Amino acid sequence: MAGARAAAAASAGPSASSGNPPPQEPGLGELLEEFSRTQYRAKDCSGTGGSKVERIEKRCLELFGRDYCYSVIQNVNGDICGHYPQHIVFLEYESSEKEKDTFQSTVQVSKLQDLVNRSKTARCRGRFVCPVILFKGKHICRSATLAGWGELYGRTGYNYIFSGGADDAWADAEDITEEDCALRSSDTHLFDKVRGYDIKLLRYLSVKYICDLMVENKKVKFGMNVTSSEKVDKAQRYADFTLLSIPYPGCEFFKEYKDRDYMAEGLIFNWKQDYVDAPLSIPDFLTCSLNIDWSQYQSWDLVQQTQNYLKLLLSIINSDDDSGLLVHCISGWDRTPLFISLLRLSLWADGLIHTSLKPAEILYLTVAYDWFLFGHMLVDRLSKGEEIFFFCFNFLKHIISEEFSALKTQRRKSLPARDAGFTLEDICMLRRKDRGSTTSLGSDFSLVMESSPGAAGSFTYEAVELVPAGAQTQAAWRKSHSSSPQSVLWNRSQPSEDRLPSHQGLGEAKSSSSSSSNHSDFFRMGSSPLEVPKPRSVDHPLPGSSLSTDFGSWQMVTGCGSIQERAVLHTDSSLPFSFPDELPNSCLNLLDLDTFSKSDPMVVLYTQSRASQEWREFGRTEVIDNTLNPDFVRKFVLDYFFEEKQNLRFDVYNVDSKTNISKTDFLGQAFLALGEVIGGQGSRVERPLTGVPGKKCGTILLTAEELSNCRDIATMQLCANKLDKKDFFGKSDPFLVFYRSNEDGTFTICHKTEVVKNTLNPVWQPFSIPVRALCNGDYDRTVKIDVYDWDRDGSHDFIGEFTTSYRELSKAQNQFTVYEVLNPRKKCKKKKYVNSGTVTLLSFSVDSEFTFVDYIKGGTQLNFTVAIDFTASNGNPLQPTSLHYMSPYQLSAYAMALKAVGEIIQDYDSDKLFPAYGFGAKLPPEGRISHQFPLNNNDEDPNCAGIEGVLESYFQSLRTVQLYGPTYFAPVINQVARAAAKISDGSQYYVLLIITDGVISDMTQTKEAIVSASSLPMSIIIVGVGPAMFEAMEELDGDDVRVSSRGRYAERDIVQFVPFRDYVDRSGNQVLSMARLAKDVLAEIPEQLLSYMRTRDIQPRPPPPANSSPTPAPEQP
Repeated sequence: MAGARAAAAASAGPSASSGNPPPQEPGLGELLEEFSRTQYRAKDCSGTGGSKVERIEKRCLELFGRDYCYSVIQNVNGDICGHYPQHIVFLEYESSEKEKDTFQSTVQVSKLQDLVNRSKTARCRGRFVCPVILFKGKHICRSATLAGWGELYGRTGYNYIFSGGADDAWADAEDITEEDCALRSSDTHLFDKVRGYDIKLLRYLSVKYICDLMVENKKVKFGMNVTSSEKVDKAQRYADFTLLSIPYPGCEFFKEYKDRDYMAEGLIFNWKQDYVDAPLSIPDFLTCSLNIDWSQYQSWDLVQQTQNYLKLLLSIINSDDDSGLLVHCISGWDRTPLFISLLRLSLWADGLIHTSLKPAEILYLTVAYDWFLFGHMLVDRLSKGEEIFFFCFNFLKHIISEEFSALKTQRRKSLPARDAGFTLEDICMLRRKDRGSTTSLGSDFSLVMESSPGAAGSFTYEAVELVPAGAQTQAAWRKSHSSSPQSVLWNRSQPSEDRLPSHQGLGEAKSSSSSSSNHSDFFRMGSSPLEVPKPRSVDHPLPGSSLSTDFGSWQMVTGCGSIQERAVLHTDSSLPFSFPDELPNSCLNLLDLDTFSKSDPMVVLYTQSRASQEWREFGRTEVIDNTLNPDFVRKFVLDYFFEEKQNLRFDVYNVDSKTNISKTDFLGQAFLALGEVIGGQGSRVERPLTGVPGKKCGTILLTAEELSNCRDIATMQLCANKLDKKDFFGKSDPFLVFYRSNEDGTFTICHKTEVVKNTLNPVWQPFSIPVRALCNGDYDRTVKIDVYDWDRDGSHDFIGEFTTSYRELSKAQNQFTVYEVLNPRKKCKKKKYVNSGTVTLLSFSVDSEFTFVDYIKGGTQLNFTVAIDFTASNGNPLQPTSLHYMSPYQLSAYAMALKAVGEIIQDYDSDKLFPAYGFGAKLPPEGRISHQFPLNNNDEDPNCAGIEGVLESYFQSLRTVQLYGPTYFAPVINQVARAAAKISDGSQYYVLLIITDGVISDMTQTKEAIVSASSLPMSIIIVGVGPAMFEAMEELDGDDVRVSSRGRYAERDIVQFVPFRDYVDRSGNQVLSMARLAKDVLAEIPEQLLSYMRTRDIQPRPPPPANSSPTPAPEQP
């Protein structure tokens, strides 16, 4: 098949048998070097795999293949379109590497290629409708606008002459009629033919929305219409599509952007020019939810216009229907790649597409595929100063808010992903003369380039050198550039009439947004005004909050501009943080501040940003009149992440006026972390309210409930009997494709079986699928199953289909269910047709999928143990160079790692007592070397009270023991394993944190200890501090190769290793450093706990009953 496997083979480069080593993967520098030197033309690419362009194309195929199964539309030598890639990717569905060996293409590539060939002439320069992004099964496409009659006649005549008079561009020989031939000279007939195939291609791709960026209705050159647009098609051939006219300035306008020193704010297009005649036209149903005054579009500057258009496009593709989107300008290589790139990067930042790509990889794919391989004329644009390409990446800093998030309830966990050889300046390496500008793109750094002799218009990648500019230059640049990253602080202010009054009890709530030092994630010193995308930040509001914050879509880059961190999508479970009806007295004994009645209480929830420590309002309960013991109905729905410390603040107010919310009295407040509520008995806690001096403010009761959702997993097995024979020299190679029906009657693919070769009576392997994927929780929703015969070229033959539902499938738990496979075409043509075979459901079972929260609510406790490296390689603790140095001003790396992990885990341990050990030290008084000594110097009871107690014992040990060596892990691992071996009922789970600085000395014994511990309720976190190389620790991690010892492999992957240096915030913000570390090292704990429970078939216990609530005080008359 022309799918991902074939593409992977094509991208592999020269074979090993040739004796030549495979070429190194092309980097961004090589890409930009080629991009700045020449415009891509498919016909200029030689067949040798060693050319730079060939390497770039193969790299793109490899990056697409990471996350998708795809077919390839061949465009060798530009046979279809000269400025499209030689290998045009047709994304079919998301797929992991494991799935690529079993899933097969359902695209008939030959038919698709034929349709493309027929439709290409309908578009300017032959730039046909091409799918480039796949999101939720929808194709996001790009193209040029419609060709005018001049180009249309010219291209059709050219094709006719050079095909020997055979007009195969329009129809198969059997489709040509005498009437057709007689009408060939008719303009209308020609347009019908050409645009008809364009419409067929659009429908094949399920495109419904067409967004036209032209500022003209028709492009006129030399007094002749050279291009047209769907919106002015006289025959209204595109009336069935939803047409959007969103006029956007062409590349010429970006000369003004460059002349204004790359300032997009305040730059407004002149809409009164003679050639501008395309009005903004958007159907009302697409604009009602965006809260944008579209009538003012001609007054928007370039930033606001781009932002609003991007919001519109994101809203369209994120709608509930399954229709695709086409974006085009005139030629499709300036404005079109701008918005395609912004869509790709924004969706990637949400973790919705290209989920396995690192920042440098998604940046490479965007530049290479969206710009270079689709023919953007960078050389020409730079020579004219029309810098739309650079505006695209400079603009990323303007879409950091959650307004540009396509899915706000999901996020990624942080993972470090530095690319040592890649810096942001790589994208600014073009020499000034090549850029058509005498102004450096970045004023904080000047770029000193060594010219390559004889290579005009090129640059030398190795010769890039960053030289800091003077302080005056930097200050002037920051002052003049209002769009600079140094000033990007996004905070949506609350309307004044809806603000709550400040009070003395809320000193912690004051915004720190005025202090730039607290926003280190938002700033970068130096580099050009370009941003590299990163996945959405962890700090963002959720649906239902009364205030949202604009934060976290993109990461600003520090210093030399290297990418700081990578994040991947991670959602554990969603919880409504609530005051449920069944719990009386959600607040008890509140202050009574009303003279003639009781208080009218309301609770306001605030969440705290880890980046700025700023409190932001999340939501409010309803106001309950005249009570001191209210039961609130309104719930707060929060995303819960085990690996984060999610600080919450609850403020209680007496509301005197419902029409003027500012008239309130403060009744008290409570601070706690979400993990404290989850980890409380029955996920329920009670906290006293404080904040009013000299007053008892009462208490607040909080309960967490996991939102109910369909978590069942269905496992089924099917076989077939007497299927139709489709292969000439054999039988059939059948496989099944499952589709879930949608609300609008369309279908979405949800599963494919493996192919069973050369049989009419296949038996497929059992498979499992989430019930929500099969029917979205609606047991009566139609499930359609297609039966195909697999063909190597991807043109699989349709055998037949049948429909069922989850409810009907579930009946097979007690009996076989047989379905007739019907082919509608055969049924219509053959009177005696019965069926094309039958499919039998052999077995069907349903299992519930328990979550981490289920076990925590059922009483499972996390027991946290710490082991700290006291070997001499850490340095003298009294010296500032030591990794154990006890500075009065900041925590050491050891203390930060301990505090970051411990503060989160302690919420899930009821007694808050943590065993803490050291290893590799000489103990007083006799100088005995110990590899497992209690930090509190108590062999009988090594427990410390809370994380603060662990830190205190750690600091005390540094003063009393002598750092020595060697580094042994096995003793402390075995110590914790012995405790874990005593518990097998799921009530306890052990987490061992080892913090070390260097090379392990007992690797063999440690591997043996890990293999033995892998069968126990236990996880191990290893944090490496300092500059040492940690290759041995990577081996223990076991992500790629399971740890083994003497031929025995670990039963589970229980080790997570991370080097702390990858999480250190460059500005010195220790809070951010600890938050990043905790997110990564703890993210795997829930799944490791679940894997142990599943292998032991341990189900969570029912939540224990909540303790009885205190009796409320009698209300005073």
